Parts: sequence; structure tokens; C-alpha cells
Amino acid sequence: MARVVPFSEFQKFIIDLKGRPNYFAGAFLDTNILVSMSYEIKKEHDSVFEILDLASEVDIKFFVTVTTKSEFIEFQRRLLMTEGLIDLVDAHSEVKITRAAKAAIDSATGSMRAKVARGSDPVFTDTQLKTLSAHFQPANIRATSAG
Repeated sequence: MARVVPFSEFQKFIIDLKGRPNYFAGAFLDTNILVSMSYEIKKEHDSVFEILDLASEVDIKFFVTVTTKSEFIEFQRRLLMTEGLIDLVDAHSEVKITRAAKAAIDSATGSMRAKVARGSDPVFTDTQLKTLSAHFQPANIRATSAG
């Protein structure tokens, strides 16, 4: 019989399985678990690994859905883009970008840091990334450089 076990109850679920012979246990992992596993600054990172280590003792099989994989890849894309754009305006960066692009990145970074203070992940939103990418389109770079 299948049942949904919230993350907060997963440790008790695993302990209960240890006493049952001949069982099959599998778990679908959601995107938040995958992100927490792969991204060490997530506050749940260590907790997730503790639970998964415990789960390995009772041979639980883990699965993800196509949607979960897609959402995970999307998070990784946004994370890499955010880090790359912030690195462009770092004091040690030798990459030359327009003043408008630098100002837009600085503005998006300030907005993101305010969200991080409220508990969000340190990544730009899709809207921010689309807005920032416009600063790097060839037509915009030529127009800004010529003026």
C-alpha cells in the first residue's frame, strides 16, 4: 500500500521499517530534496543527508518524476546564471560590460539579497534573468557602446 510520508515524519517511518521483514519501500523525491542535497548552503542540506543515510540502512529505493528532474535542472540553470552574472560585476572581474548592464545586475542582486534575508534561495527570478539577458543582446551592446 502506498502512502505519503512528510519529510518531518520520514525518520520515524524508516525506523518503523527496520522491524518489518520482506518489505519493499520506495520514495519519490521532490525538487526541494534534490536542491537541498546538491546545494550546501540550503539549511536543510545536512538534514536531508542524515535522513538519506538512514534510509540506505533499510534499502529504500528512490525515484524522481520527469517534472521533478525538470524543476531541478531549472533551479540549477537559474543558480549558474545568477552566480555568473554576479561574478561579472565583481571587483576582480576583468570582463567589460556596459554601465547599464552593471546597474541592472546590481539592482537585481539587491532585490535578491532582500529576498534571501526573508528565506528565499539566492537566485535571480526568471523575469530578472530575461531582463538581464537583454543587456547582452548584440543590438543592445552596439547601441550602448556607440552612445
